[in-house]
Amino acid sequence: MLTASASLRRHQGFSLIELMVGLALLAFVLMMGVPAFGAFLQNQKLRDVATSTLAAVQFARTEAIRVNGNVDFIMTDTTPDVSNFTGLTASTSGRNLLIRGNVYNPSTGQNEPKLLEMKGAHEGSGQAQDTTAVVQVTATTGQVTFTPLGGTTLAADEVIQITNPAGGTCHASGGTMRCLNVVITRGGQVRMCDPAVTAAGDTRRC
Repeated sequence: MLTASASLRRHQGFSLIELMVGLALLAFVLMMGVPAFGAFLQNQKLRDVATSTLAAVQFARTEAIRVNGNVDFIMTDTTPDVSNFTGLTASTSGRNLLIRGNVYNPSTGQNEPKLLEMKGAHEGSGQAQDTTAVVQVTATTGQVTFTPLGGTTLAADEVIQITNPAGGTCHASGGTMRCLNVVITRGGQVRMCDPAVTAAGDTRRC
């Protein structure tokens, strides 16, 4: 049978010292995890832009086959809209994406330029319109024209490099950022790859 003192000891909570030690350990664990969590968030921003760019390029190729006409994927510095899309020029560092094509118009019997898709640089980024984009994009030419058979008019493969200077240097250069490339071959193949991967046979290799 438990005595009154034994019962009291059995039901008492943590002492102040135990509570302080526990809080100190929790604070230490959180401090150790903050840098890794910050790098994870910056890498996620980078991957989001890479995935979005890849999807836009694949859409342009699909549309070229669907409409049976040439379709342009263009990176541009100017935000595209229905009033300016025909005259926008490519930029090797443009974060705005434009997809336009020559689509057959039954009423005129001719192919006419049409805006198929557009995406502003800050769309979905959580950044204000006038701020500098965190994730940076650099391309070989900034424009790829897909043909009705799914190929391109490129003279050489187009490489779109996606980096995050705000998060740090790329992993391939010893940093923490998993920088990614979107590669479009002359034949029209589109894929995303990691320039830090060098092992032969690895599907992530550029």
